[in-house]
Amino acid sequence: MSETEPLLEQPAVLPWVQFREDVLTARELRLKSAIAAVRRLIEAHPLVRRRPGRATRIQARLQLREDLITARFQFRRDILRSLSRLTSRP
Repeated sequence: MSETEPLLEQPAVLPWVQFREDVLTARELRLKSAIAAVRRLIEAHPLVRRRPGRATRIQARLQLREDLITARFQFRRDILRSLSRLTSRP
């Protein structure tokens, strides 16, 4: 290769990293949809509707769980990206 030819750039994201990120996203969405289903159940449940304090506590717990899921999967994605950068360096 001569000096005038452009260097081939590494792909921005390696295929196995993209696959793992897709798997993580699918798992995260599945967990969040389960939380949304529990929220709908809580909103429709007659015993919970009679006691608003209980509904508030349940909603707070569900929100905390959703935030933890988001943080956990974001952490895993960051690890994958770091690993991708390490493995793609010459």
